Amino acid sequence: FRLAESNQKLGKIIIELYEDVVPKTCQNFLSLCQGFNGLSYKNTPFHRIIAGYMAQGGDVTKFNGAGGISIYGEKFEDENFR
Repeated sequence: FRLAESNQKLGKIIIELYEDVVPKTCQNFLSLCQGFNGLSYKNTPFHRIIAGYMAQGGDVTKFNGAGGISIYGEKFEDENFR
């Protein structure tokens, strides 16, 4: 992912996926990265940031953390985190 704010480039994030552990979760993530049925992570904001700890984003429906959907529907079962 390449990050930007107001068209100013901020840098890049590399995300490692574990398809052997959570294949449905990885497929959902990759599909939304590439665009799926008009939904995409492109231009979605990080709606919650805690400096030095974490950032949350990926709300492809409401763009504020109150929405979201998966390629499998509204929700899908948690996978086994071995």
